Amino acid sequence: MLAPGGLLLASVEAADDPETPFHLHDGLRYRHGAAGLQRGLDALPYRLRALTPVTTRLNRGQPVAGLAYLAERLA
Repeated sequence: MLAPGGLLLASVEAADDPETPFHLHDGLRYRHGAAGLQRGLDALPYRLRALTPVTTRLNRGQPVAGLAYLAERLA
């Protein structure tokens, strides 16, 4: 558990629809929408500090779209 003021840096695979909270796609990995990620963090004691599109990995040589985010623990 992070102490208040602690920072969490993570990445997730990006959903095609930014409003999607998350879904399991045919590759059996979860994908998350930016707005869904924001709502999830808002429901917890975290504030989203930064969000940027990234390539999370390569799948059969093809880039997989993702989101890197930085969140701060509030309480």
